[in-house]
Amino acid sequence: MPRTGWILRNERRLTLGVIVVAALVVAFAALVRYGPGPWNDSSSHTTTTLGLGESLGSTAETKTIAFPNGNAHPGALNRDVTQANIHSTICSTAWVARVTPPADFLERLERQQLSAEKKPGSVDDYAEDHLIPIELGGALRDAKNLWPQPYESKGARFAPIGSGAESKDKVERKLHDKVCNRALTLKLARQAIAGNWQVAGAQL
Repeated sequence: MPRTGWILRNERRLTLGVIVVAALVVAFAALVRYGPGPWNDSSSHTTTTLGLGESLGSTAETKTIAFPNGNAHPGALNRDVTQANIHSTICSTAWVARVTPPADFLERLERQQLSAEKKPGSVDDYAEDHLIPIELGGALRDAKNLWPQPYESKGARFAPIGSGAESKDKVERKLHDKVCNRALTLKLARQAIAGNWQVAGAQL
């Protein structure tokens, strides 16, 4: 039988074979990228890959002092802040000063959370911190976005260096500057700070 005739008679089988091989290649690539194995060790820390409008930091690591309980404080967004208006909102010091909650509100919420979550120490040992900071468009007064984070230098009883409020503040400022300089999108900055701010800081 001529070669051309064999190809024509087996065209359907050949096409099906090509499709199967292509599907196997795609499946293997997905396994390498996302599946378990030595090429993708995610056991050390879970980071969020959630998009805006979802629960953001709810999958963040909660077993260390550097992070809040992800179920109670997954982060929440200020819907008035968008990528399009960053220069009239988060990149404006006047806007940030105007919308920042008053100290008495933050202290009252901090006391409530310290008691409810049975954290040691007093309000002097903690900063009532926005998981997603106001400067990155975090919700202003939502308890899902506010939690008592221990200081690492002021008092320094509950947070080692690199895991407390002061270190997180530095990461927030760097992310904010990158967003305002348009070197980073608002969405990615929010996800980075909510998912694992320590990893984000190490990569800046």
